[in-house]
Amino acid sequence: MHQRFCKTSIHTYAAKIYTDLHPYQRAKNLLQTQSFQVITPTRPVAITLGVERCMLKRLAQSQLSRHGWHTAPLLTIQHTLQVAVKQILSPVDIAGTARAWTPALIAVLSSGISPEQLRATGSDHLQQLAELLTVYQTELYQSHGLDPSEILWKASQLESDPRAILVYGYFLPSIAD
Repeated sequence: MHQRFCKTSIHTYAAKIYTDLHPYQRAKNLLQTQSFQVITPTRPVAITLGVERCMLKRLAQSQLSRHGWHTAPLLTIQHTLQVAVKQILSPVDIAGTARAWTPALIAVLSSGISPEQLRATGSDHLQQLAELLTVYQTELYQSHGLDPSEILWKASQLESDPRAILVYGYFLPSIAD
């Protein structure tokens, strides 16, 4: 077991991280002795532990909705991205260019990298991506909408009530990974 003190922009909390050779037995023992909200990646993992399925994404969405945020509808996302592409890049094929930039946009949003961090690089391509991301997020944020790729990061930035959670079934990378 490792105990870490994690600090967010809002508060500091203690986190116990168990890395056992037999994680299933540890999880079952913890569930018998303490009350946790259990987070699992799939329904079969939840069934194995004998708990209701609750994914990290669902927990984040619940946190966001308490603060007035929501995942923007797909059509809104596509339209907003095309507006941003038209404004920043002015291509002939707006829809095609938006589709071409989508994987980069998703990668940046899901990694938590800010437009300011992208601007700090010297790459012209990343400068364009930063501008595109700024316009895109600004448009979505006006209606408290979020791209699905950024919900975990956005939820982690919001104040929440401390609670005991048990996260089970997710890959825990080693330092080498």
